[in-house]
Formats: sequence, structure tokens, C-alpha cells
Amino acid sequence: MNSPEVYYSILSERSGAANDTCFNSALDVAEHCGMNGHKHIRLGYSRTDYARNTIVDAFLESSSRDNDLLVMLDCDHKYQPDIVSKFAAHDPTKGVVGALAFRRGEPYDPLFFIRLNGALHAVAELNYGQIYPCAIVSTSAISIRRWVFLELKQRGYLPPFFRYEYPTGNALPSEDMYFGRICEQAGIHHYCDTSILIPHAGQAWVTKEIHEEYMKNNQHLLSTQKVEVKA
Repeated sequence: MNSPEVYYSILSERSGAANDTCFNSALDVAEHCGMNGHKHIRLGYSRTDYARNTIVDAFLESSSRDNDLLVMLDCDHKYQPDIVSKFAAHDPTKGVVGALAFRRGEPYDPLFFIRLNGALHAVAELNYGQIYPCAIVSTSAISIRRWVFLELKQRGYLPPFFRYEYPTGNALPSEDMYFGRICEQAGIHHYCDTSILIPHAGQAWVTKEIHEEYMKNNQHLLSTQKVEVKA
């Protein structure tokens, strides 16, 4: 039986957040992917939602097996060269798996969210190295199996899978939150692999050490009721 094929794409942006370290990291990823036979979906700069949907269209057109994998990497992070291979090693029943990124600004919370009493919450305390089930994981570095898109279509969630929305209230309108919401509604779990850490570029690198130091100095932000998230 043939192994699933692995596709990857690195999204460009012109926000100024990406730096030389980010670009060199992307080159290291591309070199490792080339040596391991991963297929590169190339795309120039475009608006993020359009870019993601164009990449998904190319992936669905080129791939054929349900477990084929698409990895999308944003250009404003520092990556381990073998990050795509790490994603490919996951159990294919985990259809959507993201790496662990932290918000660029305070409170530097980890960018995956659980649902509690109907609302989305970031997790303040976690055990690094575990894979956490969650409602929505950041698309900063995300892997998606082909069967996820097929399942979404079957359940009536048609392309484009990434959309900006501008609802009223506290909803977040970004294209990645939309994708997470339709997956959640379709019963497709997201996961965050906290062993894959991707520092976030900003005025300084936002790493787990920055996050932990901030939480240490701002204990009042922790809920009085601890939320247990089972890996």
C-alpha cells in the first residue's frame, strides 16, 4: 500500500513581521522537504484567505488519497527544518493538527482554544510535549488530511473553507477561526502538538519562555477554576 503523499506551502505576507531568521528557516524547511519527497505548492503574495483557499484547491486537484496531507506554514515563525515530516508522522485519524504558537502580543497565550460553557478559551497551563484535542488550533503551522475537506463537503460546508466574517458580538472574524468553526460544527476535532514549538516573530521572539514569564508575573489572569484539558 502506497504511503500518503505530503504537500506543503509557505504563505507570504507583507506585514513586516517576518525577518531574515524567518526566511532562512523557510529555506531550511524547503530543503528538508525536497530531500524527503514532499511536494511544494508555490504561491506568491496574496490576501491570506485567498492564499489558503488557492492552496487547498491545488492540493485537492493534485492529491488522490484520503490520508494525503497538506501543511501550511506562515512566514512569520521560526521552524524546525523537519516540521513537515513531524506532521506527516501523526496518526491520520487526527485530521487537523497544528503546532504550538503564541500570540505576538500580551498575554502571549498559546494559540489553540478549548470550548467551555459555549465560549472559546485559551489554555494558560499545559504540559509541553503532549498532543491536546481542542476546538480550534491556529493555522500558523497546520496540517490537514485530505479527508477533512471531503468530510466538510459531505456535511454541507462547501468551499471556500477559509473566509473572513464580520459578525456582531465577540466573534473573531479571521479566516482561520472560520475554518475551525466549520470543522467543530462538522464534528472534526483539532489538535495541537505542543512538542512542535514555533516562535512567533515580533519586536522580540515570542517563545514559551516569554509566555511562561508573563503568566508567572500575572497570576491574576489565571482562572480560579482550573480547566483540565486531556491530551
